[in-house]
Amino acid sequence: MTLRINILLIGLLMLGALGTTAQRGKHKLANRYFLEYDMKKSAEIYEDIVAKDTTDVVALRRAIECRMNLGQNDQASAHLEMLIRQENMASEDFLTLAEVYKRRGKYNEAVNAYKLYTEVRPDDPRVYYYFEKEDWLHRIMRDSSGYEVTVSQINSAESDFAPSFIGDQVYFSSARGEGKGRNNIYSWNDQSYLNLFQATLAEDSTLEHVQVLKNTANSRFHEGSAAFDSTNAQIYITRNNFNKGKKRRSKKGSLNLGIFYGSFDSHEIGNLVGFEHNNKEYSVGHPSISSDGNTMYFVSNMPGGTGGTDLYKSERTDSGWSAPENLGAGINTGGNEMFPFIQDSILYFSSDGHPGLGGLDVFYTQIGAENQNVVNLGFPMNTAFDDFNAILFNNGRRGFISSNRPNGMGDDDIWEFIVKPVKSVIISGEILDFISSIPIPNARIEISDPMGALIETLHTDDKGRYSVETDRMENYTVTSIKEGYHNAQIVVSDVLISRYIDDVDLRMRPSDFGMKGSVLYAENDTPVEGAKLILRDESGLISEKLMTGPDGTYYFGLEPDKTYTLECVKFGFPDQEIQLDTRNKPAEIFTSDFRLFKMEAGAIVRLDNIYYDYDKSDIRSDAARELNKLVKIMNDNPTMTIELGSHTDSRGTHAYNENLSKKRANAVVAYLTKNGIAKDRLKDKGYGEDKIINKCVNDVECTEDEHQINRRTEFKILKI
Repeated sequence: MTLRINILLIGLLMLGALGTTAQRGKHKLANRYFLEYDMKKSAEIYEDIVAKDTTDVVALRRAIECRMNLGQNDQASAHLEMLIRQENMASEDFLTLAEVYKRRGKYNEAVNAYKLYTEVRPDDPRVYYYFEKEDWLHRIMRDSSGYEVTVSQINSAESDFAPSFIGDQVYFSSARGEGKGRNNIYSWNDQSYLNLFQATLAEDSTLEHVQVLKNTANSRFHEGSAAFDSTNAQIYITRNNFNKGKKRRSKKGSLNLGIFYGSFDSHEIGNLVGFEHNNKEYSVGHPSISSDGNTMYFVSNMPGGTGGTDLYKSERTDSGWSAPENLGAGINTGGNEMFPFIQDSILYFSSDGHPGLGGLDVFYTQIGAENQNVVNLGFPMNTAFDDFNAILFNNGRRGFISSNRPNGMGDDDIWEFIVKPVKSVIISGEILDFISSIPIPNARIEISDPMGALIETLHTDDKGRYSVETDRMENYTVTSIKEGYHNAQIVVSDVLISRYIDDVDLRMRPSDFGMKGSVLYAENDTPVEGAKLILRDESGLISEKLMTGPDGTYYFGLEPDKTYTLECVKFGFPDQEIQLDTRNKPAEIFTSDFRLFKMEAGAIVRLDNIYYDYDKSDIRSDAARELNKLVKIMNDNPTMTIELGSHTDSRGTHAYNENLSKKRANAVVAYLTKNGIAKDRLKDKGYGEDKIINKCVNDVECTEDEHQINRRTEFKILKI
């Protein structure tokens, strides 16, 4: 174990009495070695205490922690099995047992230990995932064929880790005993203090030609990870709080970590100065700088965090770096989050608090995303050992990762990895009621591409779940639609490093009002795919939008006591719109179909829902809403003239129906002229019962709804 652990808070809660004077003396000596990070000597003394008194839970816990820090998990496991048999064992001991089982690759045993823990602490979010997602191990292991991980040939027999792209080189930290402080031995692992080294990137993106940095980058203490800000030509380095020959020790005597930065030109490093938020009482380190140079992500165990070490960010301002901002409980856990690496909006980091395979695992999350899920990179990027500090080239297909897994060349090693390209991704999630969290079955799911075109449609199962495989793209819009609810929508990105985009969950708000219908081609009433529906609120702002699929249907939930405009847009066809009003109205699902037509003479278009009560020619309120579509079309095409044709059902005499249809056509013309359309652009014609469009001719028994279909109004384009 190496400098990556030094940044952790060292020490467990000291529970119980320390026994005899002799035992207290041994405790004091073991604790001194522990605080000096000499884990081996500390473990041996604590184990000697336990050999004489197996009920000393303080010594047992410290022996366990020392062995875990040394990576000796079999010995830690043996101590734990002794510890959990003690009467005064603590619930946290089961968490430690589970962690040790995971580090040994015994995942069933780890889950059993978590179950024992939940009997005492049922609401602890740290273990919730293992039971909420019973397929958690499958999720982590399923991408195993998607990566190729090989050990880099630049490694030594000592610890090598924390690679970073610095200009045209890769810098990394190593204890191989070269450079400043090479004769100083670190008691934790009996290796030299860490120095920064550089390696050249070969044409195949592997590393070669290693040499120690001989400028101001290294001191006689530890140097850890580095980061490069290409925008401002600066380098940022993690090191012990030692600069210009001065040590800054904490009140307890610890030489914690800090970030130091300076100018960087052709691998020449200027004078280093301390990051303004360094503090001798806690550690700050492992910086990563955004591509624009304006945001720094880093790690600290400063007070007020959620666990051992948390991830923070700081923004560049005219007066320096802003106060650190904790990235929050969605990313940080009760464990340790470390080694951030930011690439565009994707943040990669290491954690032993999120569900993983054991020790540190590498995760990623999308900063600023609507669903900021934390995703495990999976096996073989992660193993039962410590896997950390992943960095990727800009193409997202190759990179480096640090690990102490077997078959390396020393302690921690740098490994090269390749992400194998795949042509498709699998998007999955759950649709839930926003208020009750009850799953919503048979909700329609639409997957759209970055241009908004609909590429997949499906429905949730009886448990509200969905899963769909689709072509790989930059991002996807996932929309859920269900009558009685407001539509829900989310944009998710494909970060290229996994084939699976999990937990794309949507919560739908119930709605008493709605608008539904179809977009159809006017000439044959077949569905229109790829028509855009845009719902605007009373201020004109877009409230929602969607694209029709193969069935041409749409649905929007509406708020009460509001007005809306719904636009239908399709290239090559006139735009159409209707106004919606839910003010002072009872709950209702409105219906309106859009019929798209070519702007050419002779085209005949049925105006949807221009129906009339039996034996009436009045324009009903629902008809007025539809006629406003025609008002917009006429206004958008000021030279167009049309014939308005009205039709009746077959009931009544032929002469009566012809006269009634003329009255209805006149009523439509009157409505249009009242709304600003010139009378000379409109002609009216009553067709009576001459053009019945269903079976309901004379002497055929039909329902009222069937008769109403024939009581319709159409328009024909006479001139463009």
